[in-house]
Parts: sequence; structure tokens; C-alpha cells
Amino acid sequence: VAFALCYLGIVEVHRGEYVEARDHADQAAVLSTEHRLALWAALSEIIRGWSWRLVPAALLACSVDGVAVLGSRRWPTAAFACAWLAITLFPVSNTLVVAGLILAERTLLMPSVAAMLLVGVAVDALLRRRPHESAPPAAVPAPALALAVAVLVALGTWRGVGRAPVWRDNQTLFEQTVRDIPDSYRAHFHLGAWYLDHHRLRDAEPELRAAIALYDRDFEPRAYLAEAYRTRDLCAPALSLYREALAIVPRAGVPRAGYVACLIGEAQYDSARAVARFGIGKGWEAEDDLARLIRVADSVERSLTRPR
Repeated sequence: VAFALCYLGIVEVHRGEYVEARDHADQAAVLSTEHRLALWAALSEIIRGWSWRLVPAALLACSVDGVAVLGSRRWPTAAFACAWLAITLFPVSNTLVVAGLILAERTLLMPSVAAMLLVGVAVDALLRRRPHESAPPAAVPAPALALAVAVLVALGTWRGVGRAPVWRDNQTLFEQTVRDIPDSYRAHFHLGAWYLDHHRLRDAEPELRAAIALYDRDFEPRAYLAEAYRTRDLCAPALSLYREALAIVPRAGVPRAGYVACLIGEAQYDSARAVARFGIGKGWEAEDDLARLIRVADSVERSLTRPR
């Protein structure tokens, strides 16, 4: 019932892809493409904010739930498949609990079983349908049907074999994902983060910059790039990135600590202490690190102003 009501009222909202950022990210209504994704992933899309394109998706979701409830006696297999679809999607549908993601293929494996079961029920119903006496026979010849199924299986197998090398390692996967969906900020972010983990700042920088340009409400691309600059003693370009990241998620401890460290490195001791104190006493992350950095700022400033 909650699953149906969620899509009926178009009230499924996300407040960010991560729990720590949900209070600061824009609300986003998620198009109920889970049903279509289980059948054909190319039809998927995400709509942020209200759109009339959400209405057909809501009707689709309600029809699935309606078949599960109303057709339990007449079409028990279809009803079972619809119930399976709703039950397996419910924990990750962000109806009651923020799941931390919008759509992910790993959440669609079980729903796909139900989707294929529905396809089987529909095909079985078509094959068993008896044409009206006044109409000519409309049954599809068995050889033609077998050929069509064989062609679909062959095409699917060919596509799967062709894509299998993409999963060889993370670098191959992330680079191919950027080529497949160049307008996905997460694709650029994952590739940039992988480059940074392997000490390839020159390759990582354009990817992280692209992620920031594509979606400006996630602090992580800024934080990753700022940390990369700081660890290479490039605090000047890192400061603006730290400020932007903390404007999105003030309670993020690692970017705040990095920001304070860069301010100390740039001899901005008063600003460093102010930024650090702002993050202490609120139950946020890295409070111990911030307190230590305040002591470092005091110590460095005293050593520089002490008369020789």
C-alpha cells in the first residue's frame, strides 16, 4: 500500500544521494523507472522536480499493484509477479527510509525476475488465446515464434559478450562509463577518484571538474580535488574548493580539517581558528582533528611572532 501511495502522490523525494548531504541537496522526485528498468535499461531516466512525465510512471506503478491485488484469483501467476516486484523494490524505493541511492542495477536483479515472469505470462496468454469464430486464425506459426526468440537470445548474448571486457577492472569500467554516459557526474567523479587513488592528478583534475560542472550539489568531487591539491602543497586552488564543499555540507569533517590546514599553510591563522571552532561542539566529524589544528595554528603563530 505504501508503495502504491508513494507513486500515486508523486511524493518520493530524495534529499541527496548520501545521508550526510540530504539536508543540503535539492529535493528530487524520482521517476518510477524501476518497472521499466527491469525490462529494458535504455528506457531509464531521472527527473528532478515535478514533471508531467511522472504521471504515466505513476499509472504504470499503480497498474502493477492493481494486478497484484485484483488479479490474485484470475491471474495468480501475474499477481505473484507483481507482488514480487513491489516487495523487492520497496526497501530501496526511498518510500520510508533513505536508501542512499536513486537507482542501481544491483537493486534490480530480484525485480527483474518478476518482470520476466510477467513477460512469460503475457506470451503464454497470447499463445492460448482463441480467436473469435468470425475472425481468421491469428496464431503465430511455431517456427516463426521460435526464430524470433532465438534471434532475441542471440542478440542479447552478443551484446553481453561484447560488454563483458568492460568489467575487467575498475579503470576499464570507469572509463567506459564516462564514454557511455558523458553527462553523468557520478561517472566522472568515480573515474577522477580512481585516478587520484593512483596518483594521476593530471588525469583526475578534468574528470572532477566535469563532475562539479554537471552537478553542483555534491560536495565530494570538490573535497577530493581539494585534498589532492593540499597534499601536493597547492593550497591556493584548494581553498575555494574547500569553501564550496563546506557550503554544501558544513558538517563534513575531512574537508573542514583540510581547509583549516590550508589556511594555516597560507598564514591565515585567525580564519583557520574560526573555521575549526565552527566545527567543534556540534557532534560533527573530526572534532579532535580540528582541536589539534587550533593548537597547531596557535603554536605556529607564536613561533613566528616570538622575538629572536
